[in-house]
Amino acid sequence: MRPIVLATVVLAASAAAVFLARSAEPFYPVSDIALTELFTREAAHGRLIVGPYSRFGWHHPGPTCFYLLAPFYAAGGGHTAALDAGAFALSLVALAIVAWIGQRYVSATFSIAVIAGIFLVTARLPPLLVSSWNAHVVVLPAAAFMVTAAAVGVGHDALLPLLAGLASFLAQTDVALVPFVAVIGAAAAALGAGSIRPRTIAWTAVTVAALWALPLGEQLTNQPGNVVRLWRFFVAGAGGRLGTADAAAIWSNALTAPLRPGFILARGSPIEPDWSTLHVALACVLVALVAIAAGVAIRRGARPLARLALLALAASLVTLWSASRIEGGVSDHQSFWFAIVGVLDAAAIVAVWTPSARPRGARAITGMILAIILVVGLRQMDIARHGGIPVTDSAPSAPNFAASIRRYLERTKSQRPLFRLDERQWGLGVAILLQLDRAGVAFAVENDWMPMFPDRFRETGQEDAELTLAARGQRLDLAGRPGNETVDESTFIHVEAVRLSSRVGAPRP
Repeated sequence: MRPIVLATVVLAASAAAVFLARSAEPFYPVSDIALTELFTREAAHGRLIVGPYSRFGWHHPGPTCFYLLAPFYAAGGGHTAALDAGAFALSLVALAIVAWIGQRYVSATFSIAVIAGIFLVTARLPPLLVSSWNAHVVVLPAAAFMVTAAAVGVGHDALLPLLAGLASFLAQTDVALVPFVAVIGAAAAALGAGSIRPRTIAWTAVTVAALWALPLGEQLTNQPGNVVRLWRFFVAGAGGRLGTADAAAIWSNALTAPLRPGFILARGSPIEPDWSTLHVALACVLVALVAIAAGVAIRRGARPLARLALLALAASLVTLWSASRIEGGVSDHQSFWFAIVGVLDAAAIVAVWTPSARPRGARAITGMILAIILVVGLRQMDIARHGGIPVTDSAPSAPNFAASIRRYLERTKSQRPLFRLDERQWGLGVAILLQLDRAGVAFAVENDWMPMFPDRFRETGQEDAELTLAARGQRLDLAGRPGNETVDESTFIHVEAVRLSSRVGAPRP
C-alpha cells in the first residue's frame, strides 16, 4: 500500500475512534488505568516530565507515550475511552509502518506473513489494539521498530530518525525494552553504517534530543533524579533475580504464546515460572529456524530478509536475557511483549521458505488483512464506548466519594488537602483522586506514594487538611483524633479527615 493511502486510512480510523470516545458512557477507572489517565491529563497541560510509574519506586524513563495520547484524550472530551482512541491510533501507525516498510524494503512475502501474524494476535486478543496500558501499548510499535531496523540495516538511512523515534518511545514507555532497543538499534546502525549520511545523523540527533529533553531535564533538576534511581535499581540489583531454569520457562512460554493455545492478555497478575519441556523445545526450535533462515537468506543474496532474520535472532536472545533480569517477583506483563518477537521470528521463517509474492498481490492481501484489523479495533472502541475498557474496572462509587470530599473541603475552606492511601484499597483510592483532579481540586499525596504520581502532587508543606482513604475495617484509630470527621464510607473504603491549622514546622496528627 502507498504511504498516502496508509496515512489516510490511519487518520480516518483515528478520527472515527475519537468520535466514538466522545459519546462514551461515564467511566471511572481504578488502579493503573486511573493513573494512566492522570498522567495523560498532566501531559495535556504540558506539565509531565516522567514516564509511567513502577511499583519499585521509580518511573519508566520518559513521558512520550502520554504526550502522544494527550491530543486524543483532549479531542475525545476527556473520557477514559479517549485513551483507548489514542492507543488505537498508535497501533494503526505501528501497523502502517510494518506494512509499508516490510513490503518496500524487506520483501512482499514477509509483509504478508508479519501482518497475518499480527492479525492472529489481535484476533485472539482484540483489546490489545486499544489498550493504553504501557505494557500493551509497546507491543505493536516493537514490531514496527524491528522492521524499521531491518531496513536501516540494509542501507536505507533515511529511516534512521524514525528508528530513533520508535526506540525512544519504547524505551521511555517500558524500561524492560531498553536492552532490546539498545541491541537491535545498535545492530541496525552497525549493519547500515556505510550508508548513513551526515544529514541523516543530524536529523536523528535532533529527534533524540527532542524526545529525551524532558527526562534529562527531570534528572538535572531533581536529586537523585529518575535516571539515577533506574541505574541504581538495575545495576546494583534489588536481589531475587530468576535462576536459569525459571528464566527459560518464562521466556519460552512468552515467546511461543502466539503460536499455541492458551495465549491470554497480560493483566499485571503474579505468575510462577512454569517449566514446560514442550514450550522450551518449541522456543529453541523457533530460534534455530530463524538462525537457519538467516543463513539461507544470506546464501540467496536476499539481504533485507537476511538482516531481518538476524535481528529477529538477536531479539529472541535478548528476551531470554531480559527474562533472567526480572526482579521482585514475576507478573505476566513483564514478559508479555516477548510475544511480538515470536511473531517476527515466525514471519521471517515463512518469508525465507515461501515463494516470493508479487508486489501487487501482496499489497492487496496486506490491505485486506489491515482492513480486518481496523474493523476489529473499531469494534473494540465501540465496546470501550459502552464501558468495556481493557484491563480495568469502573468504580461507580468514585465520583460519589469525590463529591463528598469536595463538600468537606468547601465547608472547611480547605485549599490543598494531603491524601494518604491504604495499600489494601489503593486502586479505588486512585480512582477517587482522578475524579478530584477532573473537578479541578488541587491536592497532594503523601511522599510514600509519590513514585506513583506526577511531581505536581508532591507535598509542599502548605497542605491545610489531611484525608485518609482507608480500607474498610482499617485505621479505625483515626476516628479518635481531635477534630476528625468521617467524610464518607462504604463497604470498601472510608474517608477520614482532619484540619491542619499549620503544616509549616508542625507535627502531623
